[in-house]
Amino acid sequence: MARQTYGNTPWGAAWIRALERIDYDSNRLPRGRSYANKGAVRSVTITSDRILAKVQGSRLYKVEIKLKQFTSAEIQHITSAVAENPLVASALSLGRLPELLIEVLERKAVHLFPTSWRQVAADCSCPDYANPCKHLAAVYYIVANEIDKNPFLLFNLRGLSTQELTEAAGMSAAHMVSVPEPEEPVFTALAKAERTPPALSLDEFTLAFPNASVDALFTLLPAKPLFYPNGDFKVWLRSLYSLTMKAASVLEVHDDDGGLPMLVNLHIGLAYTTKTRTFEAVCFPPEAFHAALPDLNRKPEAQKIPSFEAKLPKFVAKPVVAFSLQSAVRFFLERPLDIDASSLERFSPSTRF
Repeated sequence: MARQTYGNTPWGAAWIRALERIDYDSNRLPRGRSYANKGAVRSVTITSDRILAKVQGSRLYKVEIKLKQFTSAEIQHITSAVAENPLVASALSLGRLPELLIEVLERKAVHLFPTSWRQVAADCSCPDYANPCKHLAAVYYIVANEIDKNPFLLFNLRGLSTQELTEAAGMSAAHMVSVPEPEEPVFTALAKAERTPPALSLDEFTLAFPNASVDALFTLLPAKPLFYPNGDFKVWLRSLYSLTMKAASVLEVHDDDGGLPMLVNLHIGLAYTTKTRTFEAVCFPPEAFHAALPDLNRKPEAQKIPSFEAKLPKFVAKPVVAFSLQSAVRFFLERPLDIDASSLERFSPSTRF
């Protein structure tokens, strides 16, 4: 089993480090980590001032955790620190919680993380009354992942709302843009939706964005988002962006199905390679692949792929050709954008991509 990591952002990691510092004399956290690794924490609910969880042990135990609330003086120190620091205030105005804020608060003697177990009011329904028991410790690790997703929880759980923080940064309600309630539902069931073709002139239509700054766009993205722990996600995504923009600049919009016969019986799917932990495209049968993508010289190999010929899907071994996702994206970008529904039925289901 792959080792589970907790605290994959500076905020979540700081939470773990703080708990490990105050656990030096009991050393109970490692047992909780083992519980968390095997999925013993069945549910976690975080309210405005507490954490509720259920942990599977010899039976299902209930856990409740409350952090020591900020004093009014500490809240005053926090809001003034935010207002006085332009870097912190500007980040908060964009909805981000800068790591710099931890250092700023420490200089004002405001400790964001617990410095003693006495600052954590925790209760577990198990017979072990210690804090932390292994069930509580498991929840502490899972909470680190929740903090990764929303670091504002560290303030919310201690009595300071996200709104109060953003208002301290100068983003008061008066500065917020008022969005009126829609007169009609935003989402409509597909069966009830009116499928009126948009008024679009193909003479003016373009998929090229010559003024778009991909570099500026990618500064908004982290290199390692929580859903992509292996490698640099921006490098992978940027290659797809560049490929798409390049293809879009020369893409022609066809009003017929010319060139599509090469798609007959061609099936393209997505496969995850556990050895390299990467995704790749797979195509079968090999003859259709070589007809559709003659520039790619790939040898077929046997792989187990899902078959839907029976009532229940099952995996069967078939000769397939594996190739890069970039090549798959390029292939579909070269297909006509508007395919008549009646003609679509004559081709492979992969054309619905």
